[in-house]
Amino acid sequence: LNNKMQTVDKNGVNVLRNFISYLISTELRTPSKMSEKVGMPATSVQAFLDAMEKDGLVKKKGEEYYLP
Repeated sequence: LNNKMQTVDKNGVNVLRNFISYLISTELRTPSKMSEKVGMPATSVQAFLDAMEKDGLVKKKGEEYYLP
């Protein structure tokens, strides 16, 4: 059961990462604009974006994010 939950968590992270990447690919977006689309608080989106930025998956310009 624990392994199954880890797989579900990992898949959820991948889905969110893909969704955020898609949103950013259409236009520069702020965490608050993305939060409206993904249904998560802006602080949670910001934490996720921070991790994506650390991994080199997104870049920040001012308050907006874009794909490298």
